[in-house]
Amino acid sequence: MGSRRSGRRWRARQRTRHPADIHSGCVLDLDHKASSLGRSIHDLRLRLPPSDISQRLPDLHAHSLASNAALALQLNSHSTTREQALQEENAAYESAVSNCESKIQERIQEADLLKRKLTEMDESERNLRDELENAETALDASRSGQSDESTGDPNTTVETENDIEASKKAILEKLEERKKDLVSCIFPFDLTIVSSSPLQMLVCIFEFYLDCWKDVVFCLNFILIALHFSF
Repeated sequence: MGSRRSGRRWRARQRTRHPADIHSGCVLDLDHKASSLGRSIHDLRLRLPPSDISQRLPDLHAHSLASNAALALQLNSHSTTREQALQEENAAYESAVSNCESKIQERIQEADLLKRKLTEMDESERNLRDELENAETALDASRSGQSDESTGDPNTTVETENDIEASKKAILEKLEERKKDLVSCIFPFDLTIVSSSPLQMLVCIFEFYLDCWKDVVFCLNFILIALHFSF
């Protein structure tokens, strides 16, 4: 209601105004609109790029497309190179793991072979000890028979004792050789070099076990690395 009343009042004032005043108001209104339109045109012209830049727009667009294509090609090449490097690393790790597994298998086979040798040597040692006990028993029996039979032939008794002593000595030598073979199976180095020096023997034993421990640590490290990169 209020807007209608104000519109009516404005039209009533326009009717009562002089025609010259109405003309001047229209002119002012048109000038205002013309100035506003001029500012809009000026703003639009400022937004337009200069003629040299507008002429270079197709070249810039082509250069942008070429740059994007080159960047995409570089990214693809980098991805391919990275993938190839990863494949080579995986192949190296797989080879290292395979070598470790081979070494572990060799150690297992060596341990089995050593167990069999130890079993055989234990059996041989028991046989030699049985022979030694039999020889000692025969020697004791011969000595007791010599004391009981004073009328016996002394030469025969001496020969029997010599044979028994020779057999006992041979058995002891065989037993000593078995011991050396057993030690050589456990420690793979020449005992004749270090037998004269106990300190040298300890050094050789320490170096042997140190090498074994290095092999074990080497295998474990590569297995852990392979497991880490596989996950």
